[in-house]
Amino acid sequence: MQFPVTPEIGVEIIDDIMRVTLHRPEAMNALTSSMLHGLDNAVANLESRDDLRVLIITGAGRAFCAGADLKAFDEAQVVAPGEPDFLDLASSQFARIAALPKPVIACLNGITMAGGLELALSADLLVAADTARIGDAHANFGVYPGGGGAAVL
Repeated sequence: MQFPVTPEIGVEIIDDIMRVTLHRPEAMNALTSSMLHGLDNAVANLESRDDLRVLIITGAGRAFCAGADLKAFDEAQVVAPGEPDFLDLASSQFARIAALPKPVIACLNGITMAGGLELALSADLLVAADTARIGDAHANFGVYPGGGGAAVL
């Protein structure tokens, strides 16, 4: 069974496994606020279902996730008072995934950088293709790893 959570997040259920695919291959699956909300919805669905035992997260195309979409980052930081900004969304979502009582597997099919690495580090198990390129590029852009990656590393 397949269903989209948002146009950028696809969810497929196979037997007792939920597979979430980041689906912005043209942008190397760079994270947006919409994607973080979609990921949150998928995880909430997983948490509410006893028949699902495993979560797999992967990316479409040649990247797992290149991190935050820097083109949309500034815009995502402007929110109503009391509402979470992009970094709040990312850090809370990554912490939620890390705390799941069900196993989480990140399948790194390609480029995994910055926030993508932080997302991957939220998983219990990382499986990397031989074409995967993994790194933390926050300093290249003058930002800090707001999703908790520095502490986990």
